[in-house]
Amino acid sequence: MTTPPDEQIQQRVAGYWDERAHDYQGFQEQRLDDPVYDAAWRRIWARALPERPGRVLDIGTGSGHAALTVAALGHRVTGL
Repeated sequence: MTTPPDEQIQQRVAGYWDERAHDYQGFQEQRLDDPVYDAAWRRIWARALPERPGRVLDIGTGSGHAALTVAALGHRVTGL
């Protein structure tokens, strides 16, 4: 039995990210430790979001970088 084309695509995408997940996570963690990078993202999110405390939904949160940064600004964040 053959795999349907949509499932083949999903398997290829999942395989791509499974192979890179460890390195990607390490890269994200390294950026979180960079005070200049962190300050830049805090400024961006502070300008983009409403007054705190707001409720923020981070869809596709991945490493959680955005969710953690927004939460540090005083918002309540749910990451999916």
